[in-house]
Amino acid sequence: MKSSEQWVERILRVVDHIQANLDAELRPEELADIAGFSLHHFHRVFRGMLDESVMGFIRRLRLQRAAHQLEFGQAGITEVAFGAGYRSHEAFTRAFTAAFGKSPSRYRDEAVRAMADVP
Repeated sequence: MKSSEQWVERILRVVDHIQANLDAELRPEELADIAGFSLHHFHRVFRGMLDESVMGFIRRLRLQRAAHQLEFGQAGITEVAFGAGYRSHEAFTRAFTAAFGKSPSRYRDEAVRAMADVP
């Protein structure tokens, strides 16, 4: 197996771990250990393969899950924010708006209206 194939396999192992443990505190040092890379090398390889930092990747997955919860769930925005790892409603709202171009409440309202329009 080529070293590039081994790198892909190692990064996929980390991605699987992140997805399975999205609610946990995911520290880059632990993720580097899972991949079998030094921390510095892990950051370089991860960004090179996924075109985003490992913490950016985790943040994006958590925000995508939060968007799904807002669209289809009944939990309040603050509860969704805490579940996504944010310590305040305001920080979550800033991050969500930056990622989706609208506030969490507007996102939910538009999703509810769109589902009401479906025959």
